[in-house]
Amino acid sequence: MERLKVFLSSTQKELQPERDSAEALVAELGHHCLRSETLDAPGCSPWDACKSMAEACDIYVGIFGSSYGYRVPNLGISATEMEYRTARTADPGKIFIYIKESEVHDVDQKRFLEEVQGFSTGYFRHAKFETCAELAEQIRRDVITWTTQRVSSFMLLRPQKAYAQPNMPPITVPKAYGTLKAMAGDGSFVFEASDGTIRVLESRGGRVVLTATRN
Repeated sequence: MERLKVFLSSTQKELQPERDSAEALVAELGHHCLRSETLDAPGCSPWDACKSMAEACDIYVGIFGSSYGYRVPNLGISATEMEYRTARTADPGKIFIYIKESEVHDVDQKRFLEEVQGFSTGYFRHAKFETCAELAEQIRRDVITWTTQRVSSFMLLRPQKAYAQPNMPPITVPKAYGTLKAMAGDGSFVFEASDGTIRVLESRGGRVVLTATRN
């Protein structure tokens, strides 16, 4: 499976341990973590670098606590809010939101949190997390669910050839190939057909590869 680009958006000073935990989790899942502290962007302004990551990422992970963060001059909002709005404009379906249990006194942060988790215009979220371990588990569940849903839709809408291993002739993956049951840790996907057959597939170089079959 192609590595996803996962962008971490939050204030740095308040949430550094949470950012480190999230990055470790993203790496464990086999994806690429984008964060401003480790980005190589010579000749690029912080504004352009953060905006570019928010636009280009496959998944935007917003981790929010009590601090509103640095307000961008002449913009009127924080860098974190700018990243959120940029990512949402690029693709509303790639937004993941996580809220830390904390007391919020900043008026702008209260407004921002109300917006991102609003019932009709915001995003569904888990219960507020208290520890880095809780945050990592929430992100793990969401990334696996999100990727599984998209692979399932891809398989149903775009039939293509699958190549059994080793050196077997190609077979066609029909629209109703089966029900996606799970995504394995190695990036493969487990399908169950109507006759009970279990098939494990991987995406390699733009094609679907059948790596195992069990009746």
